[in-house]
Amino acid sequence: MNKEDLDEHREELIRDERVRQMIRVRAYEIYQMRGPQPGGQAQDWFQAENEVLSFLIAESRQIENESRQVENEPSTASAPVAATPAKATAAKKSSSRVASAAKPASKKRTTRKPPDPKPKPARKRSTPKEPE
Repeated sequence: MNKEDLDEHREELIRDERVRQMIRVRAYEIYQMRGPQPGGQAQDWFQAENEVLSFLIAESRQIENESRQVENEPSTASAPVAATPAKATAAKKSSSRVASAAKPASKKRTTRKPPDPKPKPARKRSTPKEPE
């Protein structure tokens, strides 16, 4: 990533409200860590902005590098794989399980708890006490 791309990426991140919120939170943490004294708000803000943006840019670079590695890996999807009878049977069983799990709720059996033979006594409502 060249300098122009980096600057453009920083500006794009700063325009995002979620990123600005992260910077606000971090600036407040820095303020609390140095002791809540007046002055230094700008320094706290710039430090927080630098930390948050550096983290996010490093994270996006890592994601970009990982996606490049995935693109460069040889694809194994083109190689044909023969299914053995055991695998085919297992696949049929698993597909029937999926189909049975997708039944509408009205057709599923549910077990109900039998009603209690003795009804529970009604709870007394508490009334607020009046001040004396």
